Amino acid sequence: LMATSTAPGQSVGSASGNPLLSQRFGTTGECPLHRALAKECLSNDPQGFVAQSLLLWQADPTSIDLKGCTPLHYAAKSGKLQLYDEVYTAVRKWYNNEDAAVTFASVESKNGMVAANLAERLRVKTQLNSTQSSAASPELQALGNKLLLEATFIAFKNSLFERRLNSWRGAKASNKWEPTELPDKDEVKFAQSSALTSISELGATGATSKSGDFWASALQSIDIEEPLV
Repeated sequence: LMATSTAPGQSVGSASGNPLLSQRFGTTGECPLHRALAKECLSNDPQGFVAQSLLLWQADPTSIDLKGCTPLHYAAKSGKLQLYDEVYTAVRKWYNNEDAAVTFASVESKNGMVAANLAERLRVKTQLNSTQSSAASPELQALGNKLLLEATFIAFKNSLFERRLNSWRGAKASNKWEPTELPDKDEVKFAQSSALTSISELGATGATSKSGDFWASALQSIDIEEPLV
């Protein structure tokens, strides 16, 4: 991008950064660091390498665009807590003063957003998700094991129905079949459907296995649509 103007914006830092990396663009008053921390840019640079490089080369981390947003606002809105912390560290070094950095993080944008508040909510959300994930893992594993046992049992039961059905077909072909040996077609369908449902639920827990894949493949290949009489 080319700098099209130095539209009004602010830089409230006290250090002297790299002026070439702190120029503002167009009518937004954004600096390169603002753009590098924007969600649309981070979608192509999820690790934030561009923003990190700009900070390394002394881009001004205290610039404020025409909406009153600082790089800290952009970092917090991106949902990437690590980037926010890196920008905050750069701000603290810029001022060489922790209190000044805290004050800067509390700057309110024109739409009422405070970067520090956004970051705190993001931090709590991240910690909560991490706690829930670690706490749920054993439960999901136990559920997966339970579903695998259920799927295996139902698939075995279904195989018995299929065996009875094959036996009946063979007996019928030799005119030696007995109607009492005939498995109920709806019963076969139910067993097959139950097994496939259990295996599908098993996959949803993330506890997929070769056994589950085998049973799903085997059950789907069973022909129960052939007329029984």
